[in-house]
Amino acid sequence: MLSLERQEAMRERHKLENLAYRTSRDIYEELLATYVSSNAKVLDAGCGQAGIVEQVMSVVKQVVGIDQTFGDYRDTIKLRDLVRGRLEALPLPSNSFDVISCTWVLEHLENPDPVFQEFARVLRAKGVLLFLAPNAHNYIALISRVVPNWLHKHVVRVLYGREQQFTFPVYYKTNTKDKLDESLNRHGFICEYFRYIGDPTYIAFNEPLYRLGVFLERLTDFQGMRHFKVHFVAVYRYQG
Repeated sequence: MLSLERQEAMRERHKLENLAYRTSRDIYEELLATYVSSNAKVLDAGCGQAGIVEQVMSVVKQVVGIDQTFGDYRDTIKLRDLVRGRLEALPLPSNSFDVISCTWVLEHLENPDPVFQEFARVLRAKGVLLFLAPNAHNYIALISRVVPNWLHKHVVRVLYGREQQFTFPVYYKTNTKDKLDESLNRHGFICEYFRYIGDPTYIAFNEPLYRLGVFLERLTDFQGMRHFKVHFVAVYRYQG
């Protein structure tokens, strides 16, 4: 089993073996810090445990977290303002946020257009939408798409020891640059930053598999192969 703790340990090892390497979370945290200001209002859309956005909550005006459910972990979330609701029908006023952070959510949207329409509604003009998401072209996502959604919770529990409340159906409707551009452009967003990021640890169940993951990541470092990396981070600016 590849627990989250072991996976994080393997990422730290990969950093030591490749001094230029930074994880997708590292890069996303830097982007978030760049795009928020002291008077910004930030929405964490599909916040879950809100681990990344908590990093900026002390330096911005307000952070609101919204999710369909908070399960039995609500008391562990440090955000003061939590709202229960659906992303396709945000119970929030229009033109009220400067930044929307959306991490590990895009792949779970069965119908992204209403969600993007709501993001455009609650963002102020020139506000930004930041994504951290898996890349649908990567082999991990391809394997995930082959496994039926009804079987995901069992597979994730067996392979990664992850609790069922943190496992959701996946659709990957807009988890590529082209599809994300197409969908968001319709709602008034323009891409300002997009970067593919590798991570060899998803198959690091043992030493040979870790080495295989590293080899596959090195292949995607070549020009023309980068769009096969496992994650991407992106920033879209609302033109409304």
